[in-house]
Amino acid sequence: MSQDWKAKKLEALVAASGEAIRRTRYIFLAINVAGLMMLSASFNAYLSWGRHMDELRPRGSPPVDSKDFLWVNVDVIGLRFHVYDLQIVGTLAMSLLAIWWYFSLRRENHVISEVVAEAEEALQRDRDCAQWLLHAVGQRMVFNPLWLDPEGQPAASKEALSLLLLLLGRIPCYVPLVVILCDVCSLFVAHPFGTIPDQALIPYLLANDKSLLLLEIVLRIGFALLLALGLNRFLCEQSETLAGTTHSELLRLAMRLRPPAAEAAPLAAQG
Repeated sequence: MSQDWKAKKLEALVAASGEAIRRTRYIFLAINVAGLMMLSASFNAYLSWGRHMDELRPRGSPPVDSKDFLWVNVDVIGLRFHVYDLQIVGTLAMSLLAIWWYFSLRRENHVISEVVAEAEEALQRDRDCAQWLLHAVGQRMVFNPLWLDPEGQPAASKEALSLLLLLLGRIPCYVPLVVILCDVCSLFVAHPFGTIPDQALIPYLLANDKSLLLLEIVLRIGFALLLALGLNRFLCEQSETLAGTTHSELLRLAMRLRPPAAEAAPLAAQG
């Protein structure tokens, strides 16, 4: 392969890696925003201070309208649904985001693996080219474990990075579980904004022989749990593995490109 075509190939790989990283960043942001919205909606329905406003309002003033606490509006896509449907709608949305998250990280992993392979090949003949490839990719990543201290050792804590990715990368799994847990608790605890205000739903359904409604509740909770603990958990674990592999490959390349011992001493002195 001629030098011109080799240079064009490297530029194409760097551009592709930048696009993959940018796409992953946008999906990661969407997952965090969606998770925050789900938690906020559940908090608003079950723990909002508004649940005390009826008992604290001045005598003669109009009662509090529970609709303000029980409806979720997603104006960006024109979606409106009841907070008690959040376990279904929210978990499905998280499943879609988890699918995009997985395929985005897989694409990022594949293209960065190509860049690392090219950099390791160039390491023997052109160290500056390998350095350029490393920094052209690594500088664009949000969670970046590859930077080394003046002694050539990883500067970022791998354990801290893994914990951060575990907390944020598994939002599609544990946020729906929090919502489902809140909904299950609301079935047995009287609540001013409940389906039947200030009365637990399950005892009411049992006392009035509402077996079909009970079956629907069980099916809804089962479906949401199946998605959260099945599909979403699987995709999050696979995504975490892909992200870890990508970071490990970049870190391996950074370790190979660290300054020789003779050059590391002056760098340490400057640090």
